Amino acid sequence: MRGALEALGAERIQHGVRAVEDPALVAELAARGIPLAVCPTSNLRLGVVASLDEHPLRQLWDAGVLVSVNTDDPGFFGCDLLGEYAIAGRLLGLDRAGYARLARNGVESSFAPEAVKAELRAAIAQWV
Repeated sequence: MRGALEALGAERIQHGVRAVEDPALVAELAARGIPLAVCPTSNLRLGVVASLDEHPLRQLWDAGVLVSVNTDDPGFFGCDLLGEYAIAGRLLGLDRAGYARLARNGVESSFAPEAVKAELRAAIAQWV
């Protein structure tokens, strides 16, 4: 991840949950607002984590890293976005405002045009 940040100027990182192994990197991700697109089910199925209860999503969230929840390969891993949000909700103990924050993180970390982001922000605000 450091190489992607330093050499390539990465603006976001796909997956990246092993950043928790380097507290300085986690602090840098949080300070720079570099988002991580996290896919809990694929992390489990690929052996990145031994169980969902051991997933580092909570550590990253608590450290202030901009995390969003995503699917990796839904057909292959047998998951969907709603299920990934449910996993995140359980791991993070989310209420409606927490789910909204997680959804906004996804909007803000996307490369969507600003007009699309504005529409999505409004829809999330209305949902809350």
